[in-house]
Amino acid sequence: MTDGKGRDAAVGGGVGSGVAGVAGVAVDRDASPLAVALLGDLLDRYERSAAFQSAAEQHRRIQVKLTDREIAGYQSGGMDADDRSALHETLKRWAGAGIVALRWAPYEEGNLLERVLLEWKGIPDAYGLLGRMPRADRLEQVEELLREWEPRLQFPWMQRWLADVRESMAERRAIPRRLLPEDAQEQGLLLQSLTGLVDKGDEALPVRLFSKRYLRGSKVFEQRVRSRFVRLLREYAAGTDGRDWADIAEEDGVVLAEAGILEAHEVVEFCGPLVLRARDGATLDCGRFPLGLGLDTHALAELEVVEVGAARVLSIENKTNYHQYVLHERRPDELVVYLGGFPSPAKRRFLARMARAVDGRGAGGVEGREREVERGDLAAGRSSVEWLHWGDIDYGGILIAQTLADGVWPQVRPWRMEPDRLEEFAQYLEPYSPGYRARLEALLGRPGLEGWRPLVEKLLEVGATLEQEAFLV
Repeated sequence: MTDGKGRDAAVGGGVGSGVAGVAGVAVDRDASPLAVALLGDLLDRYERSAAFQSAAEQHRRIQVKLTDREIAGYQSGGMDADDRSALHETLKRWAGAGIVALRWAPYEEGNLLERVLLEWKGIPDAYGLLGRMPRADRLEQVEELLREWEPRLQFPWMQRWLADVRESMAERRAIPRRLLPEDAQEQGLLLQSLTGLVDKGDEALPVRLFSKRYLRGSKVFEQRVRSRFVRLLREYAAGTDGRDWADIAEEDGVVLAEAGILEAHEVVEFCGPLVLRARDGATLDCGRFPLGLGLDTHALAELEVVEVGAARVLSIENKTNYHQYVLHERRPDELVVYLGGFPSPAKRRFLARMARAVDGRGAGGVEGREREVERGDLAAGRSSVEWLHWGDIDYGGILIAQTLADGVWPQVRPWRMEPDRLEEFAQYLEPYSPGYRARLEALLGRPGLEGWRPLVEKLLEVGATLEQEAFLV
């Protein structure tokens, strides 16, 4: 049976559940399911009230007006007679125990209720009747849980998140659902995932392996944690590496990759004169493969970049354009890399090692390269090598190219991304929304993007963007 709001009436471990009450009061096994739902509604209202916030009685008591919206058919007379009778009997019993007060309609004593009010002194017994833990007790339990896990949440951004959760609970006397789930089990899964992020260190893990290792189930993270976890990364971890994650916030998978959790097997595809060396000294001359290679990022991490024998290095954002360029346009002295959108940390490390190899520092071995990337110890590249990037002519394309310039290839220049391309391929332009326009306008004032100003202004002028695939039509 459901109440008038379509909810399951037996809420809070309700009638016949066998759950012992709290505050020393047993669950009322004979209670009407509608009465149980009504009392639960009263407690919900109490926990949202100023009385709960101040922990003091107020002049106006918490109450519910019995309309057809609250209980279907109650006022209009369409309610089942037995259900009405059971509701009244339960409420009268609770009124006699000092838990609620009843206000009957004039001349309708015992037949038609106008309001049900929660008695201040009956609140502890109300929780007991429903087998429901008071919110104040739940908040204390959450605080104890956070104290238990706090030493393992070692990243500074996690400590900021903890502080915000605690501040919100103190101010609002409620669990901030935007930051922390209300369910205790879901809280535990989130905390386990956060500590897993700390414990795994710099290791990049497939999402299901991460889930299996830290949550004991390969699909638990994706099904029960992922969305909230990504939201916390966007809000708290963004900027901790010197980059604005708002740029990549549209794609959850990219945000997770920044944290070292990979949603898919990650392969770097490239074609051209590049020599790699394994730990045992074996070398791989990638230039011998005319259509290029694709190597897993884990394998690349174990390979030393010995030589980049190219006069030009070109990264391409989209896969179709990459393959077409390799087939029909690549020069013999050119190294072409498929980027696939925002490059993940693993891809950025590989690309940065290419830059160091060009500068003659690639023979230093595998050890310590991640520390070099983190402190920005990247070579500008020898003057004879031209570093280029070809991407979509849009907001994302600009920021991907700038990501390469900021932390991978300092001398990279955009290629086939000139403002006049928007006129050349006018028939393939794709209009954008007002919200997108606002994001483009924000780029005009962002430090470090001054060189992109002519392109941003042209994008604003034409009111549309251009995808790379237009060059292939």
